[in-house]
Amino acid sequence: MSSERLLTQLVKTVSYFSFFSYVPTIEEIWQFLPEKVTLHQLRREINVALKKYGGLRKEKGYLFLRGGGGIDIGSIERRKAISEKKLRQAHNMSFIFRINPFISFVGVTGSVAANNAKECDDIDVFVISYPHRMWIARLVMMSLLALWRKRRTPSDTDVRDKVCCNLWFDGTDISIPAARRTLFTAREILLLKPLMSRQGIQRNDEDTYTTFIRVNKWIYDFLPNITDANLPRKDNVIKKLQRPQQYGVLGLLANELAKMIQKKIMRPVSKEYITDTQLWFFPRDMSVLLRNKGLV
Repeated sequence: MSSERLLTQLVKTVSYFSFFSYVPTIEEIWQFLPEKVTLHQLRREINVALKKYGGLRKEKGYLFLRGGGGIDIGSIERRKAISEKKLRQAHNMSFIFRINPFISFVGVTGSVAANNAKECDDIDVFVISYPHRMWIARLVMMSLLALWRKRRTPSDTDVRDKVCCNLWFDGTDISIPAARRTLFTAREILLLKPLMSRQGIQRNDEDTYTTFIRVNKWIYDFLPNITDANLPRKDNVIKKLQRPQQYGVLGLLANELAKMIQKKIMRPVSKEYITDTQLWFFPRDMSVLLRNKGLV
C-alpha cells in the first residue's frame, strides 16, 4: 500500500472520529483503519504525515484534526469516565436481563460502548433472543425495564441512564443483512460491549456472542487489522449462563401473540427496519449519512 493511500485513509479515519466529536488514540485509529497495516508501520506513517500534512496534530497519544471543532483531550477523558460509569450501571442492571429466560445475549452499543457518552445520554443495548422468541423476549424486557423505571420511551425528555433497546435479533437470524454490511456497522460491532451471553443458540458448546461474531466474519473484510483477540474477552466480560427452559409450544404461541400485540402498536418510522426476526430502531441511517460526507 502506498504512503499516499495510507495518508488518505488515515485522514478519513480521523475525520470519522471527529464527526462523532471524538479524538482517537493511535491504537483506535489502527483498529478502525480499513487498510491492512501493522501498528508499527502506522506510527511511522503518522510521523511522516505530521510533517507533510498540516491538517493533523498529535498530543499525548491522541491524533487530532487541526481546528477539530473545539474537541480537546480533557473533554474526551471526561466522556470516557462518564462512559465507564454508565457501563458499570449497565452491568448492575444485568439482573433484569438474566431473569428473562428468552434472552440469549445483551450488549452495550452506541456512545457508551464508544467511550464517548455525555451525562445526559441513555444506554443503548443490542439484544439477541433464543430462536423464535424475539417478540416475547422484547415484551418481557420492556415490562421489566418499565417496572424498574429504566426504560427509555419516545416521549421521554430526560433519557439519562435509561436503557434504549434499539436493536433486536431473533436467534434464527443473527446475520447482519447484506445491505447493512458497511464499514460503519463493522466498527459498531467492534465497539460492542457484551453484558450477558448464554449458551446454545446454535451449538451447546458456544455462547451467543461467539456465535454472533462467527456468523458475521465479514467485519474482518472491512477491518483487516482486527482479529478475535481484539474483541472483548469472554471470560471476564460476559456472564456465561446455561440455556434456560423455553416452554416448548407454549413459548411459540406466546411469541406469536406478543408479535401481534407489538406490531399493532408500533408506529412506523421510515428509517426503521422491522421484520419478523430483526428490529432496527434507528431514526437515521448513519451509514448513508457518513457515506454522503465521504467518511466511509
